[in-house]
Amino acid sequence: MLVAVAVCSAACASRRTETAPGGCGGDWWKCVYAPERLVIQEPCVTVRGVVLSAHGVLDGDAIVYLRLDGDDAHFANRTDFDALGKDVLEIEIVCRHPVFRLFVFRCWTCRSRLRVPRVGDHIEAEGIYVQDTRHRHMELHPVTRITWLPGSPPASDGPRSHSSASRSFVSRTCSPENFSRRK
Repeated sequence: MLVAVAVCSAACASRRTETAPGGCGGDWWKCVYAPERLVIQEPCVTVRGVVLSAHGVLDGDAIVYLRLDGDDAHFANRTDFDALGKDVLEIEIVCRHPVFRLFVFRCWTCRSRLRVPRVGDHIEAEGIYVQDTRHRHMELHPVTRITWLPGSPPASDGPRSHSSASRSFVSRTCSPENFSRRK
């Protein structure tokens, strides 16, 4: 009996959820950079997958590349396959760049509290499923809920600068070749 309780407690503790106020139906569209470039395909979609990469961009957002679980692979499209690999979908968490969000006016009123997942995390993400006409791919943008699924590394509520994933996040974001790459 004690073993069953310990297993349940460990499984329950590893599944944690962070939700933006209002979820998919909230006011998050106003927080999206250049929303005219995005064509809404579905107003609220939930996908599951493993994080391949996470980095910030100059518009203040955090971009996460997610290798979709088998049941959700249909959300990636041919462009995603060519540019990012098979069964990969870009998801964007608005106004979550650790530095640049402080300099982006729209981020002053859009205070997303969603934590950026780390490489290797198995997550479930919910958001608006759009086609980005500028970059010619599908994405979840903005993400309004993230749930860490069992098997993900434990969350850290403290500073993330001690991890190699965080250091690579900052170095990739601040490197000169990224200044003209996105948006």
